[in-house]
Amino acid sequence: FVLFATMFPTLSEAITGERLTVGPPFFNKWMLPIGLILLFLTGYGPLLAWRKSTLSNFREQFVVPTTAAVLVGGGVVAMGVRVWSSGLCFALSAFVAGTIAQEFWRGARVRQHATGTDILTALIGLVSRNKRRYGGYIVHLGIVLIFLGFAGSGFKQEEQVALQPGQQAKVGAFTVRLDAVTVTDDGQKQMHTASTTVFQDGKELAKMYPARWYFRKHEDQPTTEVAIRRGFAEDLYLVMPAVDLKDQTASLGIIVNPLVNWIWSGFGLLAIGTGIALLPETRSEEH
Repeated sequence: FVLFATMFPTLSEAITGERLTVGPPFFNKWMLPIGLILLFLTGYGPLLAWRKSTLSNFREQFVVPTTAAVLVGGGVVAMGVRVWSSGLCFALSAFVAGTIAQEFWRGARVRQHATGTDILTALIGLVSRNKRRYGGYIVHLGIVLIFLGFAGSGFKQEEQVALQPGQQAKVGAFTVRLDAVTVTDDGQKQMHTASTTVFQDGKELAKMYPARWYFRKHEDQPTTEVAIRRGFAEDLYLVMPAVDLKDQTASLGIIVNPLVNWIWSGFGLLAIGTGIALLPETRSEEH
């Protein structure tokens, strides 16, 4: 799809004589359904036994993943999620996670009965005996985390406010109070900094310091220093695009970005799964 869309201007010119271009909205529109289909296939593929799929086997394999998807999908609707793409992504992620959990559990139980070991030892032995398969499943879990991070962007909240010292603004669960605007100089640059206090549920959460730096001989090209507070569920970004030193007014961009750290965790898990899959296979004792 990306190749087609990238080549589309050249193809249109060759066919019609007129060069038609496509922009980001085109990619954003079509990559969403393509991504959701790929996420579904990530969970669907492992459920199909190669050349051994039967209707009864098909039903048995799909019970757990489908139940997980229905429960999560119903849960997010009950919680008030109305972004259809994010809700569907959560449900499909549950489907894939249910598939992978089922594969690990069934494989570990079979090995436990064959070896007489505990479930944890059986699970470790299962992965070490079939690194490509189960390393691939770990890669699939990493993909699930990445997609959940993407789904979180559907709940991104952003506000632009102008505050003077003592004033505050609320975005999502966070309240940001401007305490002061300071000007400092370290000889290389002049720094305009907004000192802020962040509250959540009425409790002080953190001190954050968004700023603009004006380097010597490049004063017309200031840099914006973003203050970031990372969290498991969401990140908070504070940006100060402008400041009026005369009346101590700071223009602040307050951005709440849910689940963004799950994307980086997903890439980490993907790397671990890839590393396991690339390890040499252990020959069985029968050979």
